[in-house]
Amino acid sequence: MSTTISGEIAGKKVSKENPLLITNVPFFTQITDNSSSTVTYFGYALPGSETSQAKWVIVRQLIAGSVITLAFAGASRDFDQMWDKRTSLTYS
Repeated sequence: MSTTISGEIAGKKVSKENPLLITNVPFFTQITDNSSSTVTYFGYALPGSETSQAKWVIVRQLIAGSVITLAFAGASRDFDQMWDKRTSLTYS
């Protein structure tokens, strides 16, 4: 499975017409926070990005019984979120 990202990465425009697939980019920094048995956060950024900088794509995984739901912070696949604020962000 791959996820298409939109926005700008290292000064290059990434869009629907010019996609960047996370699975094809081995140099992303990834952080996983297993907040509870039902909530996990995944963060992706370029190496060297500080967790306090708005340079992250954050995905929240919710488990409810046998249903697993994935949602993006700010409903965005752009690298524009702060990892440090992951628990207070809006996901959809």
